[in-house]
Amino acid sequence: MLNTSIKYMDYFIPQTSITVEEVIAKSEEKHIIPGDNIEEFCKQFKRESRIDEVSSFAQEDDLIKIITEMVERLFCDTGIDPSEVSYLVGGNRVLMDGDISIIHYIHEKFKLKNAVILPIFQPCVSTLFAMGLSRKLLNPIDREYMLILSINKEIDIKDRFIGLTVMGDGISLVLVENRPGLINIKDWCALNNGISSFSKRENLGNAISLLQIRSNIIKNGACFILKSVEQFGISIDDVDIIIPPNTYYDVWDKVYSNLLEIDSSKFYLDNFGYGGHVNDVDFVRNIKDYMDKCLYREKDENMLVYGKDIIASNDMNYQTVFLEIKKN
Repeated sequence: MLNTSIKYMDYFIPQTSITVEEVIAKSEEKHIIPGDNIEEFCKQFKRESRIDEVSSFAQEDDLIKIITEMVERLFCDTGIDPSEVSYLVGGNRVLMDGDISIIHYIHEKFKLKNAVILPIFQPCVSTLFAMGLSRKLLNPIDREYMLILSINKEIDIKDRFIGLTVMGDGISLVLVENRPGLINIKDWCALNNGISSFSKRENLGNAISLLQIRSNIIKNGACFILKSVEQFGISIDDVDIIIPPNTYYDVWDKVYSNLLEIDSSKFYLDNFGYGGHVNDVDFVRNIKDYMDKCLYREKDENMLVYGKDIIASNDMNYQTVFLEIKKN
């Protein structure tokens, strides 16, 4: 199967922000707070999640203008011909700005005449899904690219607290090419778990509770990581760095590291302080920041990018992408 590579990455996190206290106080989920003690809950949440503020687009921010400038910079920096883009992937759930389709606007604005628009609706992992698909979709002969665009913008503050984390705003771009490069997409593993919907439909009196589902998410996620590395032909000890989403610091630092029997330093956790969980924009932000912190590498590195997407029905989608970072 074709090994593709990441040619270009960029992201935008707005500098306007909302405090965790503001988000939780106005949340529709605050009924889960023990004893309705919001102040104490916020202290514990901030201590364990390491999230103090979440990024938020300001009312005056022109979303399409920001995205257009990012795409212009991409073509300027890479020098590629827009006609070589074969797939324009719309990741995440924000595909419209008012009555304008953002992805169709970009398609016309940059004359991506050969690009097929491909929307992927797995908000927390759509970029990982697209990276994996690039190995199957891009032509191994002619030079081709896949442009992956993800946007997260929460309209209402009451929707930002989702029990396990708080949601922030941001944008990311990834350009994947069908040639080897500095960051090679070596393999991809996906798992879909629809037991919640199935149990509701088939056993109406014995539906699995939300508590049961959530208690299994982390354990199942750790098992999936181990299954993934086995599929990739490596062991967890061969992985140099794991890129998780910016959801809840202690879950990675204490729980996942314990389940995987690895040192927590193997997780890249540097971006938890600001922004909140920006769906799959987190992955681009974390990969790019990790790469930028060490521009010179004396040896190849194995990077595992792992994420999970829980949808409204409480069904799960797990994704891992195996990246090989070449020495330079």
